[in-house]
Amino acid sequence: MPRERSSALCDAAEGGDLRAVKRLLRRYPLFRRAVVNAKGDRLRRAPLHLAAEAGHLDVAKLLLDSGADVNALDARAETPLFEAARRDDTELIDLLRARGGAIRYSPTEGRTADVIRVMTRYGTTDDAPAGPLTRSEWREVKKGRRNWGLVEGSAWVARLGASGEVRARNYLLGLLEKPLSGWDLSGDPPRPWEMDCGEVEALAQMGSLAVPSLLARVRNPGTDKHLLGRCVKALARIADPVAFEPVLRLWHERKFWPALGALGSFRDERVWPELMAAWRDPAGTLDEAHKAVLTALAATRDARALPYLLCALEKCTYPPDTPLAPRLLGECGLPGAVEPLCQFVDTKRYRDAADRAMVSAVRALGLLADRRGVAVLSRTLVQDAYGRTGEELSTESAVALLRIGGPEAMERLRRGAVVERGHEREACRAVLGLTQHGSD
Repeated sequence: MPRERSSALCDAAEGGDLRAVKRLLRRYPLFRRAVVNAKGDRLRRAPLHLAAEAGHLDVAKLLLDSGADVNALDARAETPLFEAARRDDTELIDLLRARGGAIRYSPTEGRTADVIRVMTRYGTTDDAPAGPLTRSEWREVKKGRRNWGLVEGSAWVARLGASGEVRARNYLLGLLEKPLSGWDLSGDPPRPWEMDCGEVEALAQMGSLAVPSLLARVRNPGTDKHLLGRCVKALARIADPVAFEPVLRLWHERKFWPALGALGSFRDERVWPELMAAWRDPAGTLDEAHKAVLTALAATRDARALPYLLCALEKCTYPPDTPLAPRLLGECGLPGAVEPLCQFVDTKRYRDAADRAMVSAVRALGLLADRRGVAVLSRTLVQDAYGRTGEELSTESAVALLRIGGPEAMERLRRGAVVERGHEREACRAVLGLTQHGSD
């Protein structure tokens, strides 16, 4: 099938030219399914995506009748139903849902009021379906690796992790050794520091099935350090006690910092002497050693870790590193982190409202779900920060208030839903929609 033919079909679908769509589909009767699902623009959207985006109901119906994949993913991991939901086109939404359409929102986008509204109104499929891969899914995996974008690849990698199959594990291990690169389709090997597609998380989801293969790579002295770091990260996510000794030995023999960062996940008392010996007070910036020790301390979820995390929160002032300490304080789940985080947010609110550390700290207060954070979150909800960071800050504040719950937090959200300010009103209205659907 000529490449320009798929582009012509995309153009006709986007323009709503029903006669041209019929003519192009009749031209390749034996390859109709391949033609109708061919992706023709830079976002790797299929004709159905473009018809849904433009609101052409008759064209969408014809494409579906001709074998179009109702849940095709573009480079942002979005389905045609998401395009229709953006337009709030009820007829097109009903058609796609009747044909089995589902919504997947893009993990590359920040959580904004628009994304939450679409998710809550029409439902999402953020989690990959579990169970063995079908024959057609496995065929798509094998032929698609060289053509995936990073986000589309993430969706397939998550599906592999949920399958629990040995062949899927082996494929993921291959991705672990040779990371998928959406920017390198020329045939050159991807560079090891490039963005991955979630293969570490997918292997961690497989649990004990992946542990022997990961440990074999950790024990091999010739394993490349980039691959070694990814294997150790996956073992930390699984936290199987069998892996503790090999990871500890790796730290002793090679002083490999990611290995030390992984040890906290096993929550073994033997890790504390190692962490205390490696700890140094940060002086403005966080180097690899600081990040490894702080990650391990947060993973222990032990009250003894709190002073060290608070020290990093106070002394780390280099902007690219500042979001780390608030995030780890939220993940450690210790009640003693609430007051310092509240003070941190209030200080940042006056000094630099657009700082990414603000968003990280607000999200952490939501994870801790302590009512002491309601007053501070009420103030960040109306923070006058510009651009995308301001919108995300308002949305994360509203989500955090919903996580905390209680009369005071819910009343604050209801009041925010009727104000005239843009970010605050949109965030509160979108998040209150979650309460009607019983989920966050």
